[in-house]
Amino acid sequence: MVLGENDEVGKGIFVRGLPEAPIQNIRIKNTTLYANIGAELILCNDILLENVTFEAKKQAPIITVDNSANIKIVAAKYPKNTKQLLQVSGKESRNVLLEKMKIDKGSNLIVVSQEVAKNAVIVK
Repeated sequence: MVLGENDEVGKGIFVRGLPEAPIQNIRIKNTTLYANIGAELILCNDILLENVTFEAKKQAPIITVDNSANIKIVAAKYPKNTKQLLQVSGKESRNVLLEKMKIDKGSNLIVVSQEVAKNAVIVK
């Protein structure tokens, strides 16, 4: 599936729940997204992005996670000149997992805000 290839799309993925009712159980697989911003996940739980290609015009950050848990990003692709792939914020953020993406631990591609627990982001 290819989304936004010929259109001006603001955000490839935008999911926002409520503190008392987070958005849950979303799976997006084998998709290419053409957008200004790749993904914003706010107040979410149990989200899977697998084999998603982000062709984002804004290079920092491609994916934003805020006050969300159990976010799994597997084999995602992004432009080579990306300055920041992932930004995680919010004290409720936890268990953000990146797999099969060849990212070094401590990489500048991942930015974690001070209020986020130190072990909230896992790179495998």
